[in-house]
Amino acid sequence: MSSTDGHWRRTAMSVPKGSSSRAAAEAHQPTAFATADLDFHSAFYAASGNRRLDAIWLQYRPTFAGMLAVTNAENQDLAPTFDDYAALLRSVRSGDLRHTLELIEEHLDGSHRRMLTAYSRFVAPP
Repeated sequence: MSSTDGHWRRTAMSVPKGSSSRAAAEAHQPTAFATADLDFHSAFYAASGNRRLDAIWLQYRPTFAGMLAVTNAENQDLAPTFDDYAALLRSVRSGDLRHTLELIEEHLDGSHRRMLTAYSRFVAPP
């Protein structure tokens, strides 16, 4: 088994499967879900095996924590994000690069929309 296999195993563990992450999503506990969300992202960078990429992510993690605190608090239903992560991990593990990239693009677009919606409440209209 390679070290990357071990990283993917840890990534899989970060995806809520009846775990505290799923419970946080179902109970709409945005702070607990944000922690699991960050752990999932961190596990992907660690699984890459690229120490520089992982180090850069660790620098940005606090910024993402702040964004997730806002966007997750705004979301009425965190379960779709949970389901998206489970689907993304299945796709990565299947080796289907095209499908994985489609899922990542959808995730990034959705995250961008949620972030703009959440932060627009803090900005006075011109």
